[in-house]
Order: sequence, then C-alpha cells, then structure tokens
Amino acid sequence: MIPDAWSCVGKNSINSISCLFLPGGTLEPGENLQACLARELQEEMALDVAVRAFVGCIENHWKDATYSYQEFNFIFRAQVLPVWLESPIASQAPHIAFEVVLLQDLPKMGNVLPIQLKPFIKQYYHKDSAYLWESQLG
Repeated sequence: MIPDAWSCVGKNSINSISCLFLPGGTLEPGENLQACLARELQEEMALDVAVRAFVGCIENHWKDATYSYQEFNFIFRAQVLPVWLESPIASQAPHIAFEVVLLQDLPKMGNVLPIQLKPFIKQYYHKDSAYLWESQLG
C-alpha cells in the first residue's frame, strides 16, 4: 500500500531479526489484487481502504535452510477510510505490530523487506517511470 504521503508499516521478528514491511498478503482463489489488499488490511488492522492506482511490482527471492522462495509484491496507492490514521494501529495479528510512518522516511529506516523496497520508494518519489519494477535478478 502506498498512500500519497504516509504508509503503514508492519514490524515483525523473523528468526529473531526485526524487520519492517508494507502490509499485504496472499491472494485467495478468484480474488483480484485490489480485493486482496483491501481484505488483508481489514483482517490485519481492521482498516477499510479504497485501493487506488497500481504503482509497480517488486520481485523478491530468498532462501532458508530447506527451500528457495520467489514472490511478487504488487504495490498500490490506497486511501484509508476514514482519511485520518492514528498511530499505533491495533493489530489483529498477534505476531505483527503496525505503525504509521512518512513514506519518504521508509528508505532511511532499519531492516526493510523485501530489500528492493528501499530503491522502489526512492524511484517512486523521483517518478522515473509510469510503473515501477525492482528485482534482485536485475
């Protein structure tokens, strides 16, 4: 989710390493990307959103001790209804904490995942293209 100036970020600990990420989730059968984002924000934060324009996509690859993974993060602008967000946001997921941050500050923050999110946000502010793409594969 990318609002015009603010963003919600989730904070989670993966293998005892704290990280920040944009909220979202996995598509359910028969669901489009916009409906998925709206549903996930409702489930995770009890927020109603109007999903706006598609911004771009981030391709992410990583490995753990057993598997290799690949995911695509589709980024949209969204507006929270009602318009004002208060931080902190009550998380509906016990393993995640959410807060509101200035989107332009996200690239300066700690461990932001996926790693391509920082250059993606910088590109978003420089309006380098109509749709943005970042990938670990180049």
